[in-house]
This record gives sequence, structure tokens and C-alpha cells, in this order.
Amino acid sequence: MSEAKKKVAPSTKMLRMIDVLNSPWAIIPEKLVEIREIYFRHLRGEEIDLSAIEAQLGRRLNNEQRRIEVMDGVAVLAVQGVVAKRMNLFTEISGGTSTQLLAQDFQAALDDPTVHSILLDIDSPGGDVDGTLEMARLIREARGRKPILALGDGTMASAAYWIGSAADRVFITGETTQVGSIGVVATHIDISRAR
Repeated sequence: MSEAKKKVAPSTKMLRMIDVLNSPWAIIPEKLVEIREIYFRHLRGEEIDLSAIEAQLGRRLNNEQRRIEVMDGVAVLAVQGVVAKRMNLFTEISGGTSTQLLAQDFQAALDDPTVHSILLDIDSPGGDVDGTLEMARLIREARGRKPILALGDGTMASAAYWIGSAADRVFITGETTQVGSIGVVATHIDISRAR
């Protein structure tokens, strides 16, 4: 490969980031703007200062999703922060939810004979469409095996609403809980000038 081609060929990491930005999102638009801005900073070569993010959030970043918590036979599964198929920087920053891990936990709760019902504890602006359809389908197809409830506490929007609405019943904690924001948004990144 010539030197000229090496200089203009985008890195695999850059292509992955652009792919994420160009993919469809089911998320509150303001949150997508935040996500895009962080990606753009990274694409411009800026370092992401995780300690500054921790200081701004007032908590340590944790790349571990809260898993199953069983109380009196009820499996409580958290759907919180940005929803994404896999754990990544944004799920780490937002305390987000991996649909892959959520699906594993949901299936484990279904198969656990000591669990008599499942509660999805939802506080999420939504997230990436990838993985959301499969998660909602898993929940919908499990109806009738055990009662499945969704609790919107704070925000249950877009991808999170899609997941929660697959439950047998949906409850919200109060009049100020944001529920809905149904729609899919996508962005397009033109990298032709970067060459």
C-alpha cells in the first residue's frame, strides 16, 4: 500500500465510530446530540478525559451493568441509561444497559423456578436500535410464562419504551415520568473532506 493511501485510509476505530453515528437510534434527540458531540471530539483527536467526566457526573464510571436482583420472588432487571447492544463508553458514562446482557438476565429469570415474576425497572432515554427489537421480542414471546411488568421511573423513552411496552403491563411512578418519544433518528457523517 502506498504512503498516500495509508494517510487517507480511515482507521478501523474511526470507521466503527462513524458506523455507530450513522446507525439508527431510538433515543431522545437531545441525548443523541450529546453522544454525537463526544464522538466528534474523539474523531477530532481529542482525548476523552474519563476523570473529568466522573467529576462532572459526580460518580465513578462503571462498565458493569447492574444485573438481576431477586426480592421476594420478583426478579428486578434494570434498564437504565443509554441502551446499546454491547457495553461501550456511552453505556459506561450513562450507567447504561447492554441488550445482550439484559437478554441473558431476562432468560435466567424466566428459567429460575424461584422467580415468580419479572420487573423491568426502566429509567432510560433510549438508545441504539441494534439489539432493541430482539430484546422486545424476547419479552413479548415470554408472556404467559411469568408475569412481566415494566416500571417507568424517570424516563422511559424510545428504545426503552419499545422494550418496556413488550411487558404484560406498564406502570409509571408519577406524573413527571417521561414516557414515549417514539421514533427513530439517524445522522449522517460526511468524511469525504477528511481525505
